[in-house]
Amino acid sequence: GFIPRNQAARLNKEEFATKQEFFQEMSSKGYLPKETEPMHHALFEKTGVESQMLRGSREHQLLIQSLMSGVDIYSPVENDEEDIDGANENEKESRISRLYQAQLLKDHAMGYKIASLMIEHAIAGKADKYMVITGLGHLKHYTGVPDCVHGYLRQ
Repeated sequence: GFIPRNQAARLNKEEFATKQEFFQEMSSKGYLPKETEPMHHALFEKTGVESQMLRGSREHQLLIQSLMSGVDIYSPVENDEEDIDGANENEKESRISRLYQAQLLKDHAMGYKIASLMIEHAIAGKADKYMVITGLGHLKHYTGVPDCVHGYLRQ
């Protein structure tokens, strides 16, 4: 199944040293790809230990920021002092940035599960269709879960 909300909430309570352990735990429970799987390369922004930021698109980030802050997604106001996820020199991770990473964790867990099922069924010769019921922020404008599924299937 999909990652429970209480597990996703733990992501932002972990220190950097334990985030890697957190992701390994989520992988061992089958929510995310294991480091040995090719799909693991689609999980993080950068490869290697230095990055513990989940991969997402700018469009999805704008959508989530809009849903959380009420900013109009179709005519956002750029702020020179802050980048889109709210991080500036004094504040590396803003509240919205942390919430976005938790959102991405759920998107990646759903995307990984769907991509795994699609691959498994294709190998078995099944031509299944899938219906996923999720909230707007997980798939509006084909961002979130669809983007994750596409990323995993490319690997």
